[in-house]
Amino acid sequence: MFNGFRDLVPGASGEITVLVKNISTMKMKNGDRCQKISVRDVDGMEMTFMKFDGLMNIELPAVMTLDIDCTPKDSGILPKITGFNLAENVDASYFKPHAKIDPEKGWKMVNYYIKQLDDSTKVIVKEMLTGITKEYTTRAFGESGPFARKSGALEATLKLARMAEKATDIYGFNKSILMAGALLYYVGNVLTMNTDYSASKYQTLCGSNALAYQRLMYKMSLLRNNEEKKESAKLVKDEDIDLLANILLSKNSRYNDEASPAPAIPEALCLLHLNRLICDLDRMDDVLNATESGNVSGEYRGYRRAYKSGCMEKEEDEPVQDTGKEEQNG
Repeated sequence: MFNGFRDLVPGASGEITVLVKNISTMKMKNGDRCQKISVRDVDGMEMTFMKFDGLMNIELPAVMTLDIDCTPKDSGILPKITGFNLAENVDASYFKPHAKIDPEKGWKMVNYYIKQLDDSTKVIVKEMLTGITKEYTTRAFGESGPFARKSGALEATLKLARMAEKATDIYGFNKSILMAGALLYYVGNVLTMNTDYSASKYQTLCGSNALAYQRLMYKMSLLRNNEEKKESAKLVKDEDIDLLANILLSKNSRYNDEASPAPAIPEALCLLHLNRLICDLDRMDDVLNATESGNVSGEYRGYRRAYKSGCMEKEEDEPVQDTGKEEQNG
């Protein structure tokens, strides 16, 4: 039995237990149907297999034991699925990237930051997190990329909050607004992630920013219509709701981007850039961890490669800059 994809060598055949993430069915030119199956092994490596007979019809995500044939072909190793069975006794969490932090300690730190807020933002943050504590402390930040692991959203939140706290001392921001914004910055990520680290349909239909804003408005409406919480509702300032709304909606804003609101307050701009910084650092860290130690010293070639592959992601096509010169005809 294979322990992971690294064991797939020419001529070998056997079983491998994997997490099936996605199955897409396609029609070939001859009219037959085949399936593209995306799976992950226990080491976090992912592969895509093609299945041409006995199409799978299962509820995802699912843990399965696949029969793999690695008979060499002219073009190299082309692993082929020759059989499969559901591994009902294997927990899917076994295949998920493990957390780098202790979620219980992380949640205690979040509560410490909440206690430092003023009365208005303290009520807002508590209301926003009520009912999603488990998701807030355990969900991944995203399907892939930075913090794509258990408790990744909480890990990112704590790093963002620590940096925001330092930025307040340097630039004199409104500390309660900045820290409340930091604690709520990734609520949208939490709401759009499934337990198997895949994005839910709401990520496609609404997006994380819109869901976070929607929750803010919904929770504040519930608060003000709850007789039992009328004293707490009196503490909430309308201006604080508006400022936090701008922070949540401008999270992924880019220059010259009219699709999402731009940061309208210094606190929103600060969190926007701190968010990009911690995400780039996490990407670089992942690349460095996969780099041989000898390549991360001397002329820092390892760091240069990590920066290029981890941080310099391909940007969307930017608008052509106006040079002020008109083209000459003729």
